[in-house]
Amino acid sequence: MMRGVRWLIGTAALAIAVQAQAQQGAAPQERQTEPGAAATPDGAPRDGDIIVLGTRASDRSAQDTKRESDQIVDSVVAEDIGALPDFNVAESLQRVPGIALDRNEFTGEGSGVSVRGLNQITTSLAGRSIFSGAGRSLNLGEIPAGLVGRVDVYKSPQADQIESGLGGTVDVKLRSPADLKKFTASVTARGIYRRLSDSVNPSFSGLIGNNWRVGGGKLGVLISGLYDKRDFRTDRLAIDPYADRRNLVDRSGDGRTNNNNAADSIYVPTTLTTRYSLGTFERWALGGRIQYKEAGKLEIYADGLYNKYNGTQDHSFIAARLNTALYGARATLAPGAYTVRPDNLTFETGTFRNVPFQSTTYLVDESNYVWQGAVGFKLYSGRLRAEGDASIIRSNKGEVRRDLTTGGIAPSFYMDLTRKTPFYDYQGVDLLNPAAYRADRISTYHYPNVGEERAGRLDITADFDLPILEALQWGVRISRRTADRTGYDEGVSLIGRPATRTPGSIIEATPDDLFAGQFDLTDTAWLRPQPELIRNQFGELLQAYGLPEDFPPIEPLLAYSFREQGRAAYVMAKIRQEIGSMRLTGNVGLRYSSIKQNANGYRTAPTTGAFEPVLIDRSYGNWLPSINLALRVTPDLVVRGAYSKVVSRPAFVDLSPTRTLDYDTLEGSGGNPELMPYKANQYDATVEWYFGRPGFVYAGYFKKDIDGYYQRVSRPELIAGQTFQIEQLVNADAAKVDGFEFGYQQQYDFLPGLLRGLGARFSFTHINSSRYNSVLQRSEPLSGLSRNLYNATGTYELGKFRARIAYNWREGYPINLNPGGALALPRIRRSFGIWDASATYQLRKNIAIFADVSNITNQRGSEYYSVQDRPGAFFLSDQTFGLGVRANF
Repeated sequence: MMRGVRWLIGTAALAIAVQAQAQQGAAPQERQTEPGAAATPDGAPRDGDIIVLGTRASDRSAQDTKRESDQIVDSVVAEDIGALPDFNVAESLQRVPGIALDRNEFTGEGSGVSVRGLNQITTSLAGRSIFSGAGRSLNLGEIPAGLVGRVDVYKSPQADQIESGLGGTVDVKLRSPADLKKFTASVTARGIYRRLSDSVNPSFSGLIGNNWRVGGGKLGVLISGLYDKRDFRTDRLAIDPYADRRNLVDRSGDGRTNNNNAADSIYVPTTLTTRYSLGTFERWALGGRIQYKEAGKLEIYADGLYNKYNGTQDHSFIAARLNTALYGARATLAPGAYTVRPDNLTFETGTFRNVPFQSTTYLVDESNYVWQGAVGFKLYSGRLRAEGDASIIRSNKGEVRRDLTTGGIAPSFYMDLTRKTPFYDYQGVDLLNPAAYRADRISTYHYPNVGEERAGRLDITADFDLPILEALQWGVRISRRTADRTGYDEGVSLIGRPATRTPGSIIEATPDDLFAGQFDLTDTAWLRPQPELIRNQFGELLQAYGLPEDFPPIEPLLAYSFREQGRAAYVMAKIRQEIGSMRLTGNVGLRYSSIKQNANGYRTAPTTGAFEPVLIDRSYGNWLPSINLALRVTPDLVVRGAYSKVVSRPAFVDLSPTRTLDYDTLEGSGGNPELMPYKANQYDATVEWYFGRPGFVYAGYFKKDIDGYYQRVSRPELIAGQTFQIEQLVNADAAKVDGFEFGYQQQYDFLPGLLRGLGARFSFTHINSSRYNSVLQRSEPLSGLSRNLYNATGTYELGKFRARIAYNWREGYPINLNPGGALALPRIRRSFGIWDASATYQLRKNIAIFADVSNITNQRGSEYYSVQDRPGAFFLSDQTFGLGVRANF
């Protein structure tokens, strides 16, 4: 902790030193208008104006985009991203109405978002598709906030945009040099202290750009870069799925426990696991644009983005196996030493005997890069405008995992599930004594994913001076996509295998502060296989147990190769009509999208176990109409209505015939070659009242009728003569989602004195969802959707000081409604809310220092099975504190 304090104090000293050396006269960040952006209202800053954007100015910019757009859209602008502890685009979006943030279980940082409860979204970079590895989208947590100029969330699509996801489209726009007046440079340095991992890490980002008069236009160059390093830690205690045990105790009184008598049923956890997860990741990013622009005549540009990510994860867990026979032992329940809830037969407290336990260390080394390059033009001639863009994106995503498991037997194991956090106690065994452990299993896997897309588009717009018809736009887009995966997945039992190393020579103690001592727990330290030994001497470990150092070979079941060609064409009419004192604007369009897919992979024959090739060759097309209308009743009152049909293709991994199998549990997961795209008809309506800059209140209703919605289910499948329970996606029955949104934003600059710096922002979203489960013959909500969520932000900006505090809350939601297993109990994530805060002080015109904290209350997350008194998982992620300096020149 003191090391972190010293770093933060040092960063503050750096800020003062930079102030003393800085040049006078800030070259502030530019405000830009991207293709398709809203027109600038009267009184707003015009393109090309160089301004310093504070909290209020950024809110105004986001409000202007929303107000003037024909679509239903919400935005976050660059200064807004920098004003809270936002490490990536996903976290920046959590304050947008209808957005729910998904946090990475290990790092605690934002990893993705759902829009109106739906995580099936399209991600794009300046209107171009962007993805990672063999996926169809890019994890928004992988886009550093420091490179971003603006992020738009489109909730209603229009015909000239690439096919939207069910939730919407998130379009990320990098900064542009065209509107800079002179040389501009910006540097941000930040020190970040993480409480749980007790670590301090640096983060640096910078931007440099300039433009020059060339001929009749301006030539601009802008380059931005980022380096970021994070150490992280997450602690977890998990109760694995409950089983109906009829062989533990004689509750029926018939004197027997082995006759499968339903009267002897007790719902008991199969495993209790405690885990420490530690790791480090580093990210490098570089983005740039070269642009030549003659206003109203010509624009030519070239864009580039490179994003590289390397990460290591060290996971150590100990698991009490309460329903598995290991090492010649199987857990039994001590007679009379247990309690059960009488209403649902769920185990509460008790002592188990002869409990096998496993101590595992598994390491994950990740490497990922995304590179995108594009060139394009805009050509103006009278009432005609032509735009063209050609792009290429390449991505490589790899993950190597190595596991080593040791284990032993505990004479007794006490468990109490009635407490706020489950209590457990290994009895009769010293978990820090090497003699209590034996070698169990060693395994490794590697899944390299490679993806590429080449795409081009051409758009033509003709302006008209006609009633209603303002412009007619049409265009085409072609793309060619590849996605390939190879890999191996191999595990070998070490039980009974001769070895040249004893378990005591490969294990070490874990940390001893699970959940930072917040709960009354015992056995928070144990012996684990050494992480560095596994990472650096894995080949020697294999040899020590008589295994070849170069195992295993590439496994055909894990490999696939996809080739996909896309064609799309559209026509869209932009309309504008005065109706008395009101004005109607919008667009009506039709897009046709066709796909041809070719793929190959392997599957295991049901009876023989031999590898059989699987070929996929299919094509399909869809007509996608869209209507976006905005009736401007008064300059300050806007009523919107929208209809669209959307289609979204499944990820390649979900289409592949691959299978990942666990022969110990006879469980597995895999893709489904018969999976088809889902389709949805969407309806939206909003009423928006603007009463200031920034200041507005709005309410909206949305409805989505979905056909073929994806549902993850577990099904039996015969493989090599054995029946496995395989988890995969299927096209479920029709589903419906509807709900309403409410949003409010205002700056209270009419208040007297110091109170005039206050401001507030609030949004609330209510979502209803349902689908009919034909297997269980019941109606149920969709997995992953919270019924209610809200965001509340308070701001203060006056003079050189500005601050913000935000709370984001999401109601509990089902993670998996149809899991496998004997009981198939749905797993539910409990409601969760997080406080964040930040403050900035402008030391000089071009120098500012800032501080931020994320997860102020050190909130932990938890899950349960079906009902609240069946606890599931409990996890605690890092609380972070940051201090930094930002300088503009």
